[in-house]
Amino acid sequence: MQVKQLVSFTFCNFNQQFFRYLGVKTLSIYRVLMETYEEQNQRLMEALSNSDVNFLSGSYDYEEFNATELDLKFNVNALALIRDGSRWSQLVNVDEGSFSVFSIHFNGVDNVNGFVGWFASFLKHKFNIGLIVLVGSNSLKKGVYDYYGVPIARIAEVEREMALMSKKG
Repeated sequence: MQVKQLVSFTFCNFNQQFFRYLGVKTLSIYRVLMETYEEQNQRLMEALSNSDVNFLSGSYDYEEFNATELDLKFNVNALALIRDGSRWSQLVNVDEGSFSVFSIHFNGVDNVNGFVGWFASFLKHKFNIGLIVLVGSNSLKKGVYDYYGVPIARIAEVEREMALMSKKG
């Protein structure tokens, strides 16, 4: 069975109270695209070639703690902070972590719908690895950004592939 069309659906409805606390306007994004697999590949390869890719030095891992410890344990240098009930996890640079991290900043690139799933699937298939993905938005740069964490032992291969992919776009 060949897939003729791909539907990329993105819906984000962020916690209004949290963003008001940070002084950021509430964001709601809704967009549906109808495109073939080839059209999606072309669009997302072009988006990648017009983005900034940066490989971070060091290694990263998660630190976990209770919600009651947030004031004591929060690290302002953390790449991410996320809560699951009464537990927090933050992704931080550590001496002997599990992940190498790189970022992709889509500064002003208009349409990156489906990029995370497309790119994560590509990395998983190409290198047979698991990975972590963090997604954010920077309204000052009019774009979104992703951070990808891959096993330390595979980062050189991923970096070489990223250089090739950036040229193909």
